Amino acid sequence: MTLIFARSGTFLPLDRIEGMPRPPRESPPGSIHHVMARGNWGQDIFKSPGDWPVFLHILAKTKRIYPFELFAYCLMSNHVHLLVRIQNISLSRIMHRMLTIYARYINRHAERSGHLFQDRFKSVLCRSDAQFLGLLRYIHLNPVKAGLVELPERWPWSGHGEYLGMPGSDIVDWAFPLTLFDPEVKLARAAYERFVLAEMSDSQVDLSLPVIGISKIHSAPMSVERCDLAGLASQYGREGGISLEELCGHTRRRAISAVRGSFIRQALRMGWSAAELSRFLNIAHSAVCKAAALV
Repeated sequence: MTLIFARSGTFLPLDRIEGMPRPPRESPPGSIHHVMARGNWGQDIFKSPGDWPVFLHILAKTKRIYPFELFAYCLMSNHVHLLVRIQNISLSRIMHRMLTIYARYINRHAERSGHLFQDRFKSVLCRSDAQFLGLLRYIHLNPVKAGLVELPERWPWSGHGEYLGMPGSDIVDWAFPLTLFDPEVKLARAAYERFVLAEMSDSQVDLSLPVIGISKIHSAPMSVERCDLAGLASQYGREGGISLEELCGHTRRRAISAVRGSFIRQALRMGWSAAELSRFLNIAHSAVCKAAALV
């Protein structure tokens, strides 16, 4: 590889200088990524108090247009962290839309021009259960490590509180990650909180929790790993004595809600996303997450 000396004092590959395309990111459908986007030259990307909710609004809208799962997020003054599982839309396309719209918003409202974000966003492919759990904790502990708050739930611009059942942005797909701690949501939330707080006390944490397997999801295409959703729904309907129409409706009858919750939890374990279940059942994304929490 030919290298040339750049003004920054580092050596860069010649193809980078000559404008050759960069190698594509490894982002097959079903892959999980830790994504980081930083302000150009370390500048703040949130210029006023109203900018933080605007970014979350853009994130939520992008999630609706280009469906993906958001397992964790944390907004900091000059950078953002996301933990996402993509579907059929590439990670680059998702991030390009999100960051471009937000940069235009900032340039317009702050009466500025130029790049808001530093180069391309950075991403790390998540390949194992332990790595996934570590990233979940690392992202949500960012404001604590930065000395901004004493407890992660006191930072209003992350998804940590949603894992604990606190009101939030309602954009985090927490149902599947919590099953990595315990099938029952109350026990899972308590185990997740202990897992996060243990890092703050520098204690040793056992990663061999009852995990169902991020690694297994990565080992083959999701279409192979997952069951037929309609067939699974029909099976749960028959066993619960209700019709498929009742299962896929808005009724809140206790018996139907219990069957729907069991179906949703099983579908999540098999790799279906909350967004996909929302469309299949014709109910809101938040309703899927709440139904998954039913005992």
